[in-house]
Amino acid sequence: MIRQGSGMTINIALATADCIVLGCDSLSSIIQSAIFPYMHGAEPACDKDGMPLLDEDGNMLIPLRFDTMRPVATHVFSGVNKMFCIYEDESKDTVVGAVTSGLAILEGSTIAELAKRFRRQTVESRAEYRTVEQVARAFTDFIGEIWARDQKDIPQNYRATVQFLIAGYGKDDPHGKIYRSDTMANQLAEQFDEAPHSGLCWAGQADYVERLIQAVDSQLRSAVGRELSKAMTAQRELTIADLSKALIDKNINLPEDLEIQVTEHQPTTLPWQQFRADIDYANLSTQYAIHLVEMLVNTQSGMQRFARGIPTVGDVPTSASSSREKDCSCSTLRLWSTSTRGTAMNNDLYFNAGRATFRDGEVRSPKASERAGAASTKPPSTPPVKTKIYSVVVKQGTLKIASAPRKVR
Repeated sequence: MIRQGSGMTINIALATADCIVLGCDSLSSIIQSAIFPYMHGAEPACDKDGMPLLDEDGNMLIPLRFDTMRPVATHVFSGVNKMFCIYEDESKDTVVGAVTSGLAILEGSTIAELAKRFRRQTVESRAEYRTVEQVARAFTDFIGEIWARDQKDIPQNYRATVQFLIAGYGKDDPHGKIYRSDTMANQLAEQFDEAPHSGLCWAGQADYVERLIQAVDSQLRSAVGRELSKAMTAQRELTIADLSKALIDKNINLPEDLEIQVTEHQPTTLPWQQFRADIDYANLSTQYAIHLVEMLVNTQSGMQRFARGIPTVGDVPTSASSSREKDCSCSTLRLWSTSTRGTAMNNDLYFNAGRATFRDGEVRSPKASERAGAASTKPPSTPPVKTKIYSVVVKQGTLKIASAPRKVR
């Protein structure tokens, strides 16, 4: 089975009292499922006498265990757009963006292209959404229908999902909202729904991010839980055996109809939360929030360089911040990328009412009359490289975008 995408990407969403920041990498992988028969100490298939089983050609047979099946990346592509604006009303009061992980292509179209199709449909149908949840549900349903058609001929146990972190500001929302969407499970869950409505969440391949922020990752928590369950079950069996032996040794005869139900084990909740990084997300400034998201994306990407196997997270880190303008009621969505090589980003970029398109490292420049009086919004700092700066005019300000950086001679 060959899939493009899988969970091999990194998505980050950070909510503060001042803004929401999204981050992701820009690699896409071709994934195949492979069996590793000798994982976890597995041995060749043997007969009752312990002799290896052979086929008619004398080849050794191995047991097929699905717990030894792993997704393996065979090809990796860079410059993939995993971040996009999915809705923006005319007044800019409701602005919603998203980052994606999972399958990269559905019915022959990339997820980014499907997001553009969703935007076009909302414009053509004059759909009006006043909350982030309304946009998130409509987008989840839209992608869900396409996913169902794409996956209908694949056995259910082998289907891959598409996930999104959907975030932004709605006209009727009291604060910024972040939602986690899972297409296969048909689930949409709000993140940080309790005060102070701030925090950090992630999707995709985020094991190093989890270890940095929480001191443990989900795989470690699952492994510890399994070992605790096995140990408590073994302790239960030993307790029953010891009690039975003690009664027999004392010649104590219990009634034949006596039944004693011994609880196998009580669910154990370990204090994982006590070891989280002590970060006051709510009070982070916009610039600090951007730097934090960029650092986390680069951490996951950087560790992939040294881990065994083909790096499946990396290339150009992309960030977007969304916030309400302090001098008006509208919302803004700012997107940028940082890189020490190649073109900064080769996909459409949406910011308020302005739109810029990268073509071979160039950006369409605004008219001088449009630039007059526009405020300046500077993207986060990049490594020390020589860079051209272009401007994209919008209603409320100017976004400076870094084009293809060149090495300093």
